[in-house]
Parts: sequence; structure tokens; C-alpha cells
Amino acid sequence: MPTEKTHRGLPDLHLMDIICCLLPLAIFVLWFASLENVHMGQITDYGLVSVMPPMMIAAIALMSLSFCITLQRSTYRAPLLLLHVALIIFILYGVTPLIEQMPRFDIVYRHAGYTEYLQRTGTTNPNLDAYFSWPIFFTLAAFFNSSAGFSNILPYADWAPVAYCIMYLGPLYMIFSSFTRNKRIVWLAIWFFYLANWIWQDYFSPQGFNFFIYLLIIAILVKWFKTPVDLPARPLWRRLRRIPFATEIYDWLTAPDPLQTQASPALRVGLLLFILVIFAFDVSSHQLTPFFTILSVGGLIICHRTPLWWLLIAMIAMTVFWLLVMAQTFLVGHTSMVFSGLHIFSSFSDNVSNRVAGNPGHTLVAKLRIYMSVLIWGLAFLGALARLLNKERDASLVILAIMPFPLFIIQPYGGEMLLRSYLFALPAMAFFGASLFYSYSAPIAMARRLPFLRRLPLAFLQRPAWHYLSLICVNMLLVALFLFARYGNERDDYITYNEFNGVNYLYNSAPPGSLFMTAWLGGPWQYKDYEKYTLDNLGATETTDVAIYPINVPVIVKYMQQESTGGHAYLIFTRSEIATFDATSGMPAGSLAKLEQAVTKSGDFNLIYRNPDVQIFALVSSAQGGQ
Repeated sequence: MPTEKTHRGLPDLHLMDIICCLLPLAIFVLWFASLENVHMGQITDYGLVSVMPPMMIAAIALMSLSFCITLQRSTYRAPLLLLHVALIIFILYGVTPLIEQMPRFDIVYRHAGYTEYLQRTGTTNPNLDAYFSWPIFFTLAAFFNSSAGFSNILPYADWAPVAYCIMYLGPLYMIFSSFTRNKRIVWLAIWFFYLANWIWQDYFSPQGFNFFIYLLIIAILVKWFKTPVDLPARPLWRRLRRIPFATEIYDWLTAPDPLQTQASPALRVGLLLFILVIFAFDVSSHQLTPFFTILSVGGLIICHRTPLWWLLIAMIAMTVFWLLVMAQTFLVGHTSMVFSGLHIFSSFSDNVSNRVAGNPGHTLVAKLRIYMSVLIWGLAFLGALARLLNKERDASLVILAIMPFPLFIIQPYGGEMLLRSYLFALPAMAFFGASLFYSYSAPIAMARRLPFLRRLPLAFLQRPAWHYLSLICVNMLLVALFLFARYGNERDDYITYNEFNGVNYLYNSAPPGSLFMTAWLGGPWQYKDYEKYTLDNLGATETTDVAIYPINVPVIVKYMQQESTGGHAYLIFTRSEIATFDATSGMPAGSLAKLEQAVTKSGDFNLIYRNPDVQIFALVSSAQGGQ
């Protein structure tokens, strides 16, 4: 369509512009109206999808279809694409605050506890928890709470995913537009990023915010600090030239990017100072993100993508200083974990094999997460190959896609390192996946020259209808996988008012120094008075783990007496703990419910609080000893 302008200088609006504006808004209203039909009490082990009404699922699919229609129009309209992206962020990442009673994730409540401790005491305590060795994020949260009149983060914590995703949008646009002039690829890459970001690291956490810092640093480097075209790379070492294809690969890696953005000396100095300041925040607020940043920035520098070699040295020096000096307490207690070398097999076991376990619902969700990751990586590989055949120079993006994964080999990080590597590689992967739909001419032409493919009717692959259909199908598949991958554990993750009220009752009534023994992982614990109580769970030790199935209440009593050292001790069963146990423990479902009944009948515990989602028992012997 033409893009003429009216005599007033305003864009000439066409009927399709109006349709592409009103359609997503109407779909959003449809989605919003469907929220009242979500009943979290009926959720199953398949997650949020199990309670989503058909109208809600249809609205999400229609929003994706509307985006495809708007993207593929002959007239490019950035505001309409931005409208779709903004609405899909709210739909995909803002659904839980609207349908759930309390912030999801038990770890959010622990982060609330860190913030409350800093807000209440005005100081950190590295001996209390490892996170206090990287306290800046929580310090700023405590400052915000005090300034805004909040006693804790819970009133707004559940909106962190929406806030973070909005913050990611600017850096993502800068990164993608630094490698292509085709704005449709840029917007499709952004769309794919949000459809593929199922990792749930965007809750209220240092990781979610520091990923934004990572994106900012990368965006600044690839936009304003690319290696100039007239600055040649150093020749490859003579010995390495003997390796087959080494020279060709080196030349490709070090060839300058054709898209260059000029910046004045004053702007460059200001941007570099800004990078150092935000990386200082990065180093002091999260133990992991600086290493992802160093790997990515180091890869860009070593491969001649940016000439700022001193920046890598500065980043390494800042990270080492913080680890050896400011985080010394953590380092002394975790030296073997930090410097224990490669963990290839244990990393794979912790990050992949051990996650595909539990009951059938949990196992299916874990497998779908793997399938989605492989799909994204597969699309990215094909897209990168297509751009290579089109003679595009994407060495920087290839580096950004690969460099996050060495950390997966070095450190399992409690079974979460592969998730983090996926997240940090996702921007580059999303770009390549989006490029596949705009770079297929050269690969198809090459495929038609292959002898075994000459007779196949491949010409249809170049037809616009096929292009359109394939884009829609991939979008629908990503939407379906996202809903399972992101919200497949929602039965375990969501917290009810009853659970919070029960835990709050215990915090208000238990004397300081008491032992809180939870039945399993989960529940809204440690959101306040972090240092005043000892928290443990039956599944955390071999002693009590074997007492759940088969049931052995005396073993639990003896362990709690030892751990409480004569003080008060409480055993707590919550809805989310039981749901998590049934889904992930590998023990027969219902075992915790039977243990709860055995505890009630044992005579060793007194039931002191009960509501539909919580039962709290006081250990009789410890209560008497504490009096």
C-alpha cells in the first residue's frame, strides 16, 4: 500500500490501519473478560492451561494472528506492531496478578524477607544468607519501600514480570536493529523473544533486573562501538592457519559489521562511563550475571567485533574484586563450589535429567520445555544458516548466541544454569529465528541445485501464501508451548490468602528462635523477621526424607528436638507444599496428607492453627522445654 502523507503532514490512515488497531484492542477486551472464568482451585498438574477458559486461549492465539497480519502488510506501521507487543506482554506476563490471590513463587517471599531485613535494620549480614554478599538490588528495593511507604514488596512484586519485559523492549530493539535494516525482522524477533521467554527469571529478583543491565551493555556495544570498517584484524597465527578452514572461519569472525552507527567523542565517553556504572551495579547485586556479561563482551572483543579490550579487563577486575573482598564471607564457605572445575555430567543431570521426573503432569511439562527450547534453537540454526547463505555478516550475533553456554559446563548452579544460559542466548536466538522467514530465497535456490532435490517441487516455498502460513503456524506452536512451559507448574507456584494468613499467624505468635519445619518446599516463608527463626523442611535432610514414606513420626520428632535445642518447634503443612511434593518428589501422591493425619494422631504435636490450606502443629516436647 502507498504511504503518502496528507497535506497536514500526517500519515494517510487506511482502512487496514484502523482494523489493525481496533482488532488487537478488541482481542484484549475478549481476553480480559475471560479472566472471571478462571478458577484456580480447580487447577491440575498441567498448570494454568487446565483452568484457562477456551475464550482466553482463543484470544491469545488471535492476538498472535493479528500480529502476523499487521507484520506482513505491505505498509510498515511500527506503532501498530508496538501496540501488539505491549498487549501480548500484559496478556502473557500479567495474567497471574489478575487471577491469583498472592504473588507467585515461594522465593519471592524470601526476597521480601531480604528487603524487609535491610529496611528494618539498615544493614546487611553476609553470615545470614549468601544474597547479603550481593545486596545492592535489595538495598534499592528497601529504599524504594521506605520512600513510597511500603512495609514490604508484596503489594507490587507480582507485577515485576510485566515491568521487566517492558524494560527489555528498548535494548532488544537497539540490538536487533543494529544488524538489519529490515524492521519486520526486528519486530518479529522481539515478538519471538516474548513468546519464548518461559524461563520465569523475570520475577522480583536481581536476575530479572540484571538481565536488563546485560541487554543495555550489549545494545550499547553493538550499536555505537562496533569495530570500524577501516580497522583490520590481526593476522591469524601461522600455526593455526594449518588447521582446515581455520583461516576462513577467522576471516568471517573478524570481518567488520557493515551497519555502523557514528557517535561523537563526547557521546562515546558518556556511554562508556554509563557501562562501567551499571556493570558496577551488576557486580554488586547478583553473583551470576557478571560472568554472562564478561563471556559475551569478551567474545565480542576477542573476535574483533569491538575494539574496547580495556573494558574486558575492567569488568574482570571489578568482578574479582567484589568476589574476593566484598563477598569474602560467601567465598570462604563455598570455595569448593566456586573452584571445583568442570561439571559436564552433573550439569546435564541437574539441569535436564533430574527435571524430567515426578508425576505424569510434571514430567510432560518438563518435556514440553525441552521441546520448546529445541524448537527455538532449531529455528535459530536454520535462520543463521539462511543468513549465511545470503552473505550476511552475523558473527556478533553468533557469538552472543553461543557464549552463555560455557557456564553450563562449568557450574550446574543448583540445576538452573541451563535455564540461565537459555535466557541470555535468547535475544540472538530470537533474531535468527525471525530472520528465517525473511531469508529463505538463497537457501531454496541452493537446495534446488542439489541432485536429490532437483525433482522436488520447491518453488511453492517462495510463494507469499506459504510464507504467511508458516509464520502463523510457528506462532501458534510457540503460544501453545509457552502456556505449558511458563505456567505448567502453577499448581505448585501460586500462593493463596489462606496460606499467607496461616504463615503470618505463626510469625506473629511464635517466639523468636523457634524452628519452623515445613513439610516440603514451597509456601510463603521468610517474608519478614528473616534472622529470627530457623526454617527447615522434611525433604531437605536424609533423616526426615525417609520418614515421609513410609511414615515414621518418631524420627521427625527426634530430629526436630535436636534442631530446636529445647526451644519451640512447629511442623507446618500448606497447600503449595503438598502440591509440590505430589508433583516432584517421586513418592506416592497423598503421602504428605497421610503424614499429616499421622502427626495429628501421634500425641507428639498439638494442632494450634488450621484453615483450608494450612495446618500448623506445635511439637509438644519442645514447647514444654521452651517454657
